[in-house]
Amino acid sequence: MEQSRLHALDAIRGIALLLGLFLHGSISFWPGLDSFGFPISDNSKSMTLTYMFYVLHMFRMAVFFLIAGFFAHLSLSRKGYFEFLKDRLKRIALPMISAWIISLVLIIPIALWAARKLFGPDSLAVLQNMQQSTPAQPVLLQFWFLYYLLWFYGLATLFSFLLTRLNPDDQLIGFLTRLIYRLCKFRVIVIFTACISAWFFYTRENWLFWVGIPTPTEAVWKEAPAFFIYGMAFLLGWLFDRQRQCLEILKAHWPQYFVLALALTFLSVSHLTYPVLVYVDVSDREKLTFALIYAFASWCWIFSLIGIGMQFFSKKSEWRRYIADASYWIYIAHLPVILFLQTLLMQVPWHWSVKFGLILGITTALLFWSYEKVIRYSFIGTALNGPRQRKTDSAEKTQSV
Repeated sequence: MEQSRLHALDAIRGIALLLGLFLHGSISFWPGLDSFGFPISDNSKSMTLTYMFYVLHMFRMAVFFLIAGFFAHLSLSRKGYFEFLKDRLKRIALPMISAWIISLVLIIPIALWAARKLFGPDSLAVLQNMQQSTPAQPVLLQFWFLYYLLWFYGLATLFSFLLTRLNPDDQLIGFLTRLIYRLCKFRVIVIFTACISAWFFYTRENWLFWVGIPTPTEAVWKEAPAFFIYGMAFLLGWLFDRQRQCLEILKAHWPQYFVLALALTFLSVSHLTYPVLVYVDVSDREKLTFALIYAFASWCWIFSLIGIGMQFFSKKSEWRRYIADASYWIYIAHLPVILFLQTLLMQVPWHWSVKFGLILGITTALLFWSYEKVIRYSFIGTALNGPRQRKTDSAEKTQSV
C-alpha cells in the first residue's frame, strides 16, 4: 500500500507541472494584456482561456507543494540531513540556476521581437513608458517555485533538526501528526487551511482577484500570501507522510470536496472584478467575502485532487511514471518554446483555439521528444530525476547474465 501511494502522488505531481503549459500558453490570449506593456499579445483574445487560467491557478502549485512536502519528509527520513540537502542542491538548486540563465538568454530576444511586431519601430520607447505603471514581474520566471522549494527544504530541515535535539521523544511533532489526522477525519482541515489563506488574501494590499495566489515577484518575506499558503501546503504534505492514513481519508472524501470545489469556483467567478487584470477598489466586506470563497474553493480543489490521485492512480504504471519524470524537464524548459510560438502566431488571422492548440501541441511534442532523445539518459536527466537506463541496455545486460 505504501508504494501505491507513492505512485499516486508522483502522477499528480507530474500533472500539476504539465498544467503549467496550459497556463503559460494562455497568457498571450488574455484581453488587455498589451496595455500593461506585455509585448506577446495575440490579436485573437479569449475569455475562455482567461477563466481557465483563473481556475487552474487556484490549486495547481499548492498541490505541487503539498506533494513536495510529502516526498521531502520521506527523502529526509531515508537519507539523513546531510545527504538530503546535498541531493536537493543537485536536483533543485543547480537546475534552477542553469535553466534560469539559459531561459533569460532565449526569452529576451523573443520579447524584443514580439515588441517590434506589436508596437513597431519605437517598441523600446513604448515598452519603457508603458511599464512604468506595470505590476512587478517575477524575475525568476517560472523558476520561482524551485526558489520557494529551497526555502521550504532548508526551513524543514532546520526545524526537524532542532525538534529532534530539543524534543527527542517527538511529543510536539507527534501532537501535530495526531491533530492533522483528526482534522482530516472530521473534514475540519479545509476550514483550518482556508481561513488562514483567506486572512493572507484579505490583508494583502491591491489584491487582484483574477490572480488569486500572487505569483512571487519579490523576496519571500515580502510575499506573505504565496510564502505562507504554499508553505502550509508543504507542511501538510510533510505531516501526511508521518500520518499516511490522511491520504486514505482524502481518498474517501474526494467526491464531496470536488463538488464543493466546483460550486465555490462558480460562485467566485460571479464576484470577479472587471476589466481583467486591473485592480478595482472594493469594500472590505466584498474583499473578505471573495477571499473566503476563493480560499475554500482552492483547498477543496487541492484535497479532492489528492484524493482522486489516490483513488485512480494508485497502481504502478510505467507510462505515468515516465510522464512524471519528463514533467520536470518539460516545465523548466517550456517557457522559451511557448513564447517563441506565441510571438510567431500572434498576428496570424486565426481563431485563438487553433493557435492555442498548435502552441500546446508543438511544445509538448518537442519537449517530450527532447526528453527521450537528449535528456532522459544524459547527465541532465540524472541530475533531474536520478539515473535512468534504456530498456534495450537493461535487456542486453539481463541476457548476458
